[in-house]
Amino acid sequence: MSLPLRITYKDTDINFSILGEKPSSNTNEINILLHGKELKLIRSDKTWDLSDTEEESLDRELINAIGKAISLRYRF
Repeated sequence: MSLPLRITYKDTDINFSILGEKPSSNTNEINILLHGKELKLIRSDKTWDLSDTEEESLDRELINAIGKAISLRYRF
């Protein structure tokens, strides 16, 4: 597991961690730990979304922002 990462989204600091190995340029799925829940992010084109739709309470824009932050951090 990596060090906790943080983004500011709608004037709120959001902390999350990447689970598993460091993402690379061919990564299309990333497992993260957000608010104590394990989630799988999936990239399609240039947007990120959750792999399952059971987490309806999470803001899809937040998930996309986390995916973009990871992409920028690991440059892929």
